[in-house]
Amino acid sequence: MKKQHADESYGGGKRRSKIITHMVEMIDGTLKNYKEPVRQGTAKGEPIGFSKKKMKAAWLMILHPYCLSLKDIANLADVSAGVLRVWCHRDDFNQEWIRISHEYGEQIATRIKGSIYEEMIKELSKIALRERPGKLVSIPTERGMLLLKRHLSQNVRKTLEKRGQKIIEIDDGPDRWSNPHATVTADSTHWFMEQLPWFNDEVQGPILQMLEENMHMTGAVTAYYTLMETRYYWEDVSPYRMRKREIRGLKKTKMLFGITIDMLTDPRGRKKWGEEAYAELATSLKEAINQTLDILAS
Repeated sequence: MKKQHADESYGGGKRRSKIITHMVEMIDGTLKNYKEPVRQGTAKGEPIGFSKKKMKAAWLMILHPYCLSLKDIANLADVSAGVLRVWCHRDDFNQEWIRISHEYGEQIATRIKGSIYEEMIKELSKIALRERPGKLVSIPTERGMLLLKRHLSQNVRKTLEKRGQKIIEIDDGPDRWSNPHATVTADSTHWFMEQLPWFNDEVQGPILQMLEENMHMTGAVTAYYTLMETRYYWEDVSPYRMRKREIRGLKKTKMLFGITIDMLTDPRGRKKWGEEAYAELATSLKEAINQTLDILAS
């Protein structure tokens, strides 16, 4: 009997196929006008740069090993598996795919950050509608006061500085769309976090770092929980590999649980974050704890 693919049993096979299709189309578009280097004028034995196929293979390494095998990448790049294995043993190829992966991760991180900030703009705007006119609209966090740019007059700024309160300014002006992290819809956070388990660790690195730096916002916390949920739901790995990955991330998991518990035990938590966000955090924490314990016990 043919062994069922792990992600197919949860509907992840379709998701994996969509991600591969999306990434191949994106890579082909990026390399559409790529100019291959020529040997003419270069001394014999000197490197001349990457061919288009080699560059495509370097880009496809973004999805290795969690989504694409080296054989998959060789097929998609239209080279033999043997040639790809040789490339993978050369420093120039490894340095290039690591650079590409890291930069791609930074791009996603800035877009997720923009999405989280858009959610915070909506939340602070809702609070402003509920409060009486003239009252300062802010959300206190352990890292400072979250305030919208439009509410930060010079007098407000001076008052808070005199109190020794750190200000975390959130740009809600119409010109914010010119920022590199600008995103039209806040829903993109969930979409990106669902894709992240398929990408390599170099892509994930800048994104996880950005989330850690913004853990004073519930959007970053819930995004992290989305990642924890989806990486176990879709990952096509053995229980041993899942456990190994969980152990490697225990430090971050511990930090996440601690931050969430602090948020939930804050006497002002329900009022500060709202009933919906408060309940979502509690549910996410419970599910993540159970999931983590199950994997560590396996």
